[in-house]
Amino acid sequence: MVEHNVKLPVWVLTPNEEKEARKRWKEDAYKSCDAVVGVFAECSKAAGMMNIFRCTQQRDEMNACILKKQKPEELDRHRRELIAEKKAKLLEEQEAKK
Repeated sequence: MVEHNVKLPVWVLTPNEEKEARKRWKEDAYKSCDAVVGVFAECSKAAGMMNIFRCTQQRDEMNACILKKQKPEELDRHRRELIAEKKAKLLEEQEAKK
């Protein structure tokens, strides 16, 4: 049996795995900004259709928080996590075959 190198580069992620990395990235950003997002949501509910005009400060604070958390480095971290999961699964499969 030929030993394969299990060091996987980022391009090895399938489109679905890339989608999963981006989903985790977005969820983490929203989770860490939960309080600010909640304030904007409450303002939007109270203002109704006028939320565009009445909730600008809350919207700007929410966007600033999310943009601060959604940095490319964070996306790379989620990609590395998925690659690590993929490597672990690959190693597990190789061990099971032995």
